[in-house]
Amino acid sequence: MMYSLLQKGILFTSLIATVGQLSSEVQLKQACKCDFSKYNPLVLSHPLVNAATKTVEPDYPEIAKRAKVQGTVEVRILVNRNGEVIDACVVEGPPLLRSAARNAALKWKFKKNFGFTHKQKRRYIESSIEFKFRLSGES
Repeated sequence: MMYSLLQKGILFTSLIATVGQLSSEVQLKQACKCDFSKYNPLVLSHPLVNAATKTVEPDYPEIAKRAKVQGTVEVRILVNRNGEVIDACVVEGPPLLRSAARNAALKWKFKKNFGFTHKQKRRYIESSIEFKFRLSGES
């Protein structure tokens, strides 16, 4: 019995280490994907939230709820002149919440021409969206 519990403990520890390593590798790949320079976008230091015509809140991942993971996820977005988010990547935030935030960001829509009254020379804008994940009853 003791040997079996010890084996399970070692396997669990090994699994956690593997998940942590994979998570770090995925974060590195996502960080590299955040390079939108090939589109030569206009980079805004402030979010385009005022130009949003459709916002989508992320689904709270069940595994993150069970693990009581909360936090803020920052997602960089690339928006075209039609107001469509054509790419998104996570800059920072708890790993269990990142995918849900990115998927929600990809569904956002913005005013045509980025909400500007005059036509922009740039065809793309790079901006960011922050998603706050809070469990109910937690502060």
